[in-house]
Amino acid sequence: MNIDDIPDFDDLQKENKAYYGSFIPLKLDQDYTFDKYRGFLKLNSRIDDQKILAIAYATSNGDKYGTLTEDIEDISQTVILKLIKPRGMQPTDEDTWPLMMRNVYSLGGRNIEQEGFEVRLEYNVNSTNETRPAGSENTFLNLLGLDVLTENGELIEGGDEIIDNNPYIVNRAEGILIFPALQPFNPEKGSRYYGRLSEDYIAEIYQIKTTTDTFRTEYKFDIVVNSSSTKSEFDLGFYVLEGSEVVTLGGVTLKRDTDYIIDYFSGKLTLLSAEAKRSSSNLNIKYERANLFQLDKKTIFGGRLEYKFWENSFVGLTALYLSKSTIDDRVRVGQEPFQNFVWDVNAALKFEPRFITRALDWLPLIETNAPSSFNIEGEFAQVLPNPNTLNSDKTGDKDGVAYVDDFESTKRTTTLGIRYRTWTMASPPVYLPNLDSTVVDSTVNRHRAHVNWYNPYIQTVITDIWPKKETNARTGKYTDVLGVEFWRDEDSDPDLSWAGMMRSTLSFADQQKTKYIELWILGDAGTVNIDIGRISEDWYMKNKTFRGELSYRGLNTEDKNNNGLLDDGEDTGVDGIPDNQEEPGAMDDNWQEPKREDDTYNYDGINGTEGNSNSRDARYPDTEDLDGDGQLSLNNDYFEYSFSLDPDAQEDWEESEIPETKWRLFRIPIKEYTRKIGNPDAAFGQIYN
Repeated sequence: MNIDDIPDFDDLQKENKAYYGSFIPLKLDQDYTFDKYRGFLKLNSRIDDQKILAIAYATSNGDKYGTLTEDIEDISQTVILKLIKPRGMQPTDEDTWPLMMRNVYSLGGRNIEQEGFEVRLEYNVNSTNETRPAGSENTFLNLLGLDVLTENGELIEGGDEIIDNNPYIVNRAEGILIFPALQPFNPEKGSRYYGRLSEDYIAEIYQIKTTTDTFRTEYKFDIVVNSSSTKSEFDLGFYVLEGSEVVTLGGVTLKRDTDYIIDYFSGKLTLLSAEAKRSSSNLNIKYERANLFQLDKKTIFGGRLEYKFWENSFVGLTALYLSKSTIDDRVRVGQEPFQNFVWDVNAALKFEPRFITRALDWLPLIETNAPSSFNIEGEFAQVLPNPNTLNSDKTGDKDGVAYVDDFESTKRTTTLGIRYRTWTMASPPVYLPNLDSTVVDSTVNRHRAHVNWYNPYIQTVITDIWPKKETNARTGKYTDVLGVEFWRDEDSDPDLSWAGMMRSTLSFADQQKTKYIELWILGDAGTVNIDIGRISEDWYMKNKTFRGELSYRGLNTEDKNNNGLLDDGEDTGVDGIPDNQEEPGAMDDNWQEPKREDDTYNYDGINGTEGNSNSRDARYPDTEDLDGDGQLSLNNDYFEYSFSLDPDAQEDWEESEIPETKWRLFRIPIKEYTRKIGNPDAAFGQIYN
């Protein structure tokens, strides 16, 4: 079988039910484990939501699914695989969604010992911690099939309230708990566990991708595990001070190189004695670490001046200075930079005034037998403190400012990036005003206008955008921006003309906590449309690929050998065809270095894909495959936000404007989209483009 034998393959691709491209073979035991008797496949590492998983196998009765290894005759042969996980799997994927195992839970560790191992299943709503349904004598462990045997392995009605020591239920080596039912908390009809839980304890949790607050609070089961595991290695962190560690076992100090060894650089401590390795041992490790970086600077100095008149008579001056500085602009209470200055002056005089002795001897009945002495001492000291040297012009407080709680640091931002090489041409939008919504992508593509995006060689002054932002020699006075130029042909329809660029956001696809989309824009004409979600990667729809295939709905790429590198001879443009082999009238995709024209630059050819290896920013092949999975995604499930740049439009989303420079900030609530295309993730957890 080949792709041509699959009916409606293009439609299946668009519906997320079929894919064509390069796949990476996984290795048994290294990448996955497989239980051939129960048909369980377990990946050894988490698979990204955007990745595709497919398989070929044969059953014992001779049925084959996909192209088996022995059926491959040539390395160029197209292999057919059975899809078991599509890109961005949704509950609506009825063929694959039920295949995902929902009865396996982590116990929080590996190599768990049987001694002391306990598991409880609690229904925890309003801190009730119920271990059995109301009015029932059977525990949840028993009702859900985890407790049906005695400790001796004999069947017991109602269970013994102890989880069964069954390797098919508890895998202590891998640290996983496996429920007998595939959907334990809402068993399917026909399952032996169906009907064991009343409706009060059941929720349709298996047909949604992201649980809501209602499910988290009203249908909350807790798996409570008490366990212990053996551990002989401990990571103490880098740069442990040599000799600073004190390791005790039951109050007895262990000896280095006899009971344990330690690498002071990496901080890895390994136990050697069998007694210390026992999980029941009371082991205690104390140690000190050296700082790799000392970011705060402390200064202390002092001095003493003293002038001696004669023995035991002097005048002196003492001065002490202590300061602590920090590189942080915002500090919390108790961590403020400070300066303290202490000065002290003291004096002492001691002498023997003979006139006093003679005066006393002159008095009748008094005769001194020792010389008179006179002592006087005095001291004055003053402290000149500055408990916080971090002044703030914003608050008007010149005596120092600290923050009880730095709420600004809790701001979560995701930067799309303005480097022009991270962006590529946009695929046709599904919705276009004034155009029939039923037309196909290739029709919409005919109305594509021209667009250039670039980073101007002449940078923008930072204070033109953020007037209150402080600049200095360290931060610089200029910043890069992303310049975008849009124009259309004279004979094109102005009501249908469109152009755009797009990029992958796979590395920060989870935007469930995001509240706003923010853009700083300099411009007063046109309409801006922002699409976020799963967007088709198919933007190049002219000519043919280097394989001779139609570029429409086919992956266009320079990467002929799929190694992710721009090899010699591959810089031929995204169509993969060099200029001298192009068909007459083919699209010009040549890269041109920006040219200096008077006081500005011409960036018309900067986004060309052929010959751009000469660009300082070109490192990788040009391709439609934005997420690098070797596939051409045709899915369009996204949210669209639309607003006008006309100053008279008075958009609600316009937050502020810098009158002098005309830069404007647009802040768009992420949930206030203009329209929804397809079936995007309502929780904003799948923002891939």
